[in-house]
Amino acid sequence: HFQIDNDQAPWHPYWPYTSKEASDAGLNFWDAVNAGLGKDKALATTINPLIYVQKYKNSQSSTTVPDAAPKTSNIVTPTPTVSAPSTNTTTTVSTTTNVSGTTTEDQLPPSNDTDVTPASPVNVVSQPTVTVKPVDKLAEFQLKYDNSFTVGSPSVFLVIALDDSGNVINDYKPEQDIYLKIENGSATLEKSYLSASDFVNGSARFTLTPTAGFGIRVSVSNGKVTKTSDIIQESLFKDIGLNNENYVAVNFLKNNDVVRGYADGTFKPENPVSRVEALKFIYEGLNKELKTVNILEFRDTDSKAWYARYIASAQRDGVAKGYDGNIFRPAATVTRAEFIKMLVEAAGLDGAGYPVDVKPYDDVEKGAWYASYVTLAKDKNFIDSSSNFIKPNAELTRGEVAQILYRIIVMRASGKIKYDRSLAVNNDLISNYYSTYQ
Repeated sequence: HFQIDNDQAPWHPYWPYTSKEASDAGLNFWDAVNAGLGKDKALATTINPLIYVQKYKNSQSSTTVPDAAPKTSNIVTPTPTVSAPSTNTTTTVSTTTNVSGTTTEDQLPPSNDTDVTPASPVNVVSQPTVTVKPVDKLAEFQLKYDNSFTVGSPSVFLVIALDDSGNVINDYKPEQDIYLKIENGSATLEKSYLSASDFVNGSARFTLTPTAGFGIRVSVSNGKVTKTSDIIQESLFKDIGLNNENYVAVNFLKNNDVVRGYADGTFKPENPVSRVEALKFIYEGLNKELKTVNILEFRDTDSKAWYARYIASAQRDGVAKGYDGNIFRPAATVTRAEFIKMLVEAAGLDGAGYPVDVKPYDDVEKGAWYASYVTLAKDKNFIDSSSNFIKPNAELTRGEVAQILYRIIVMRASGKIKYDRSLAVNNDLISNYYSTYQ
């Protein structure tokens, strides 16, 4: 290691970063070396040692140079300007180069020689072709990622290189690796850095897999430019992110073991709900005791199927009935009107006797069999009251069921007679709600 510090170096020998600066950049000592941390400081405070070599490689001092010492060099050097040598005259070499910044004669250490007489004319090697690297236009990194994660499921992150105008640098190829770090939370990274080969059209991808439900924050850094993500929160299902309108309701139901989702980690909020699925939602959500089943009387049901206890309990409580021909149609999609009626009945509310003074929705007639149930649900804010239409005969999705069920649970657990978004239900209230059958 041959290093020459100039007078601007704050200490000697000069090192361009401290352990704290490396740590603040998210790098250990050797990673900081590889990343070129503090390179700009090194260029400003040290002299290129090759320039020193080039200046003195042909000089002779008062010390006798051994015969074995070469008098010429194969080191490629910028072309110097040399005065014509003569007997007992001083040879002056003035060198200017743009290697590692600008170095001039004044920056070089002084020679001990005042009278340099070359043993032979200086052999000058021709000027090589110098390839100038393009200026690094990187101003910042942009990170794109999902705003929620599921434990055990890989999350994809996109790193985009931007210039100082906020435009993507399509030809960006980092000279040093871009290092990745988990700043908060618990997760495993697919790789610890991104190299030039990872960047295509100015962006690169990497994945991490969360290993716990704590909020996660990720940073990327090249030693000079660092970008840190916002804290990303856990979603209990891969397809229910923070921006989903049913996020709070679905996660509430999952945390209280009302819903479990599918084996692939999804909830499938857009899927329609069958009649027996609706009963399971209602009985689990309202924490109602289930009846032991011996045999179901409907000829299209199976007394040993998972839904048997829900159908038997719904018959016992007058929540659901079958159809003509002694059938139940367990797999048929439940309509909005059917679900609201079953939910109101299961909750013990007087839906049948609820007054209907005006049409609750433009598509619900006052004399419809479900009008009183829909009016009650609207008045208590279980269902959307901002629209003029409810589409009573349309299918109901899993996300919509979760939202309606969440509202009635919060209302009942808080002891209120109407749901309001401002209702705050603490863990003690929810624990009490689910400790006994409703």
